[in-house]
Amino acid sequence: MSNLKFERWDDSIHSENSILQQRFHHMLLYIHQLESDIEAKNRRIDLLELSLNNRRKRRGGAMGDPANTNADKDDLNEQTEQLTIQRI
Repeated sequence: MSNLKFERWDDSIHSENSILQQRFHHMLLYIHQLESDIEAKNRRIDLLELSLNNRRKRRGGAMGDPANTNADKDDLNEQTEQLTIQRI
């Protein structure tokens, strides 16, 4: 009789371990997907920052240049702040 109890207990433990292994595997897959999503988002932010820096360089003309207005600077600064917030 005790042998039968042990077998049931062993089967139960094996079943629980199998379920835990499946859950662990699914969590690992989920974590890898999150990491991939974060890397893709960071690449996108890097490209936007590069584009923004290039726009700054192009707009950094001489004094009195209409492209170098305070509104344009404010717009670029706002975009920079938004990119910084996204990266965090």
